[in-house]
Amino acid sequence: PALLLALHRTRFEGVLELTRDKTHKEVTFHQGQPVLSESNVQSETLGLQLIDQGIIDRAAHQRVSEFMERKGCKEGVALLALELLKPKELFIALKEQVRRRLLEAFAWADGQYKLGEVEELKQEVQPLRSDLLALVHEGLANHWTPDRLLTDLTPFIERYPVRNKAFDELEQRLSPDEEVTPLLDAIDGTRSLGTAIGSGFNSVRVLAGAWMLACGAFASFEDEPLPSRDEDAVDGEAEDIFEIEVVTKSDADAGEAAANAPEDAGDADELSPAAQEMRDEVFALLEDLEERSLYEMLGVGEDATDGEIRKAYFKAAKRFHPDALNHLGLASIKEEAARVFARIAEANDVLRDAAKRADYDARQASDEPMVDTHALAQAETFYRKGEILVRMGDFRGALEYLENAVELWPDECEYQSALGWALYKQPQADVPRALEHLEKAVELDSEQAVALFRLGMVLRAAGEEERATEAIAHARSLDPKVS
Repeated sequence: PALLLALHRTRFEGVLELTRDKTHKEVTFHQGQPVLSESNVQSETLGLQLIDQGIIDRAAHQRVSEFMERKGCKEGVALLALELLKPKELFIALKEQVRRRLLEAFAWADGQYKLGEVEELKQEVQPLRSDLLALVHEGLANHWTPDRLLTDLTPFIERYPVRNKAFDELEQRLSPDEEVTPLLDAIDGTRSLGTAIGSGFNSVRVLAGAWMLACGAFASFEDEPLPSRDEDAVDGEAEDIFEIEVVTKSDADAGEAAANAPEDAGDADELSPAAQEMRDEVFALLEDLEERSLYEMLGVGEDATDGEIRKAYFKAAKRFHPDALNHLGLASIKEEAARVFARIAEANDVLRDAAKRADYDARQASDEPMVDTHALAQAETFYRKGEILVRMGDFRGALEYLENAVELWPDECEYQSALGWALYKQPQADVPRALEHLEKAVELDSEQAVALFRLGMVLRAAGEEERATEAIAHARSLDPKVS
């Protein structure tokens, strides 16, 4: 996202090449907006996209493939020649293709990019311009977790965002989003970013909008609030404002601190007293991390107000942020600190949501074992990403996410079902493993039509026709439309 926003800001003219393992994509930009794309991912062809959208069926797709082979032309030409699409519909489809190809890359854990030149573009590319700001917001909201967004936002939370020249464009592009509009309306220089986010800490769409403001340079940030034009309005918001301490350091101070930081933060003998105290605190928390209540993780009482919880979370987030650890020379324990921070983020998420907090309090008062909500949230995130790739036909790409979901939460029928289906549908089907996960899915929920149908299809491929017929018949008795 940072790269895409930089290309937008500089009105980039050229080609962005994205590479991950054997996947290669090229996106052509015109005046900072993506207009054309190429991809070697089979599931990202125009025909499969149109099938996924319900615009053409598989029989029509076969006709397109045969026409392309016979005439040696591209898909778009074939779709027009066979009158499956009108020119305007083809423009819209190509624009959607660019959007989808870029969005898919938001799920990449790693990769490389290269910028190249492009010959002069024709004027016809103008209708294909995609809305890059809306695309980046969608990519962040769909593919980044709240924890990841909050990690980047932490240095800005207590600072005061002020509208700059670029802000109006962002507001125009994101204002139709009902969740994000209140955040944008609150950016006036008199409120900290944390106050502007408010209850939006529970919304990944709001956090994604805040990320764009802070990390995309659509607002400037001050250490002190601007004078309010309406003192009464500020007084009315007093309950949402809490005291903060802002410490600023010059570049020289930062350079000196970096130079004096210990080379091996794992060696406790070389640590400063402050660093040693921090290190001890991290490992002390790790010893009984899951046993500590969420209230204890934030250091608040069970009767704490929403404002007290938010203030405690900001304080903890600032303390365990990677930049704070690096400053103390503790980069080597960032993974341990990340586990602590994840638990702190979970506490904030649960305790600031009235329904979740009530459920948590009820469970605490009973003997019922607590659900690891962090693991569940992580599993659900992996599953949703994997399911998107399954729907797109990228079964091999989906495996990484679905295997992680099953590892974190093996007792969920849908996770097991999706993983089993991806194992079967990948280019080289792994029937034994697919059966293992699909049978587990049906064991978890014998009335889940999709899992039963998928099991039947794989059993048929394995030659077990009798069991296959039984499973498919049961699935269709539950849902006649299952396929």
